[in-house]
Amino acid sequence: MKRYDILLVDGPYLAHRSKTAPYELTTSTGLNSKTIHNFMRSLLAVHKLFTPRVTAVCWESYGTKSWRKDLYSDYKNNRITSDSYVEEERDIQLLLHLLKIKQFYAPSNEADDVICSLVTKYISKRSTVIFTVDKDIMQVITNRIPRVHVYDGKHVLDEISVHHKFGVFPYQLCDYLSLTGDKTDNVPGVKGIGKKRAIKLLEEHNNLESIPIDKLPHKNESFSQALKAKKLITLNCSANVKTLFDSDFSSNETVESILDKYELKVMKENVDKYKLIGGKK
Repeated sequence: MKRYDILLVDGPYLAHRSKTAPYELTTSTGLNSKTIHNFMRSLLAVHKLFTPRVTAVCWESYGTKSWRKDLYSDYKNNRITSDSYVEEERDIQLLLHLLKIKQFYAPSNEADDVICSLVTKYISKRSTVIFTVDKDIMQVITNRIPRVHVYDGKHVLDEISVHHKFGVFPYQLCDYLSLTGDKTDNVPGVKGIGKKRAIKLLEEHNNLESIPIDKLPHKNESFSQALKAKKLITLNCSANVKTLFDSDFSSNETVESILDKYELKVMKENVDKYKLIGGKK
């Protein structure tokens, strides 16, 4: 596998994938330890796969209202976040902090916006691989930033492989999803337009704004809805990115105490492997 300078991890994606793994792992008191166990194992595995000089995890900005919710109140309303899951994610962030693994966020923005901002503003000249399955993030794969690729857990995607997978180029993904919708984020598409028709329209007209209104069902209504969806899907690549520091964690916890809390004995015995993720290369 090719070595990259930087590995950026979509934290919410990996945490959700870790929580929904098809098996149970709990402590003797019934505390779920599956999420943190899977997250750390996956992080270590992808770090070993690409051996980057820097590995960083990007997060949503909890506690501040998303600008997308202001634009569309039903955005991501299909997702339910439990208090226990929030606690597990916070413990993951604390553990990463104690292991000296870099973490980033941006007020009112999502992890994808953080990643896009990092790539376009700070690291465009360094080879970077992004670990996620989120379709939205593939917008960052462009000819302008040829060193950036996306790893979906199976394949490393570039501009050509994205086109092969979706039928459109990365720069057209916002237009494509604004027409078809994105159920993952509860973003509605244009009724009556499926994947094949969306691809055909973009092959003929390149982007949403160039599509003649009379080629859309319900014309003005559909065009207005698609434009709104595109705003939701388009990443903010100028977010005010911040780093999680000591001041963000008011805790006397240690790496060992967190692993003891979740009864992750094997991980505790091999903690030096995880410390290497945050170490300098």
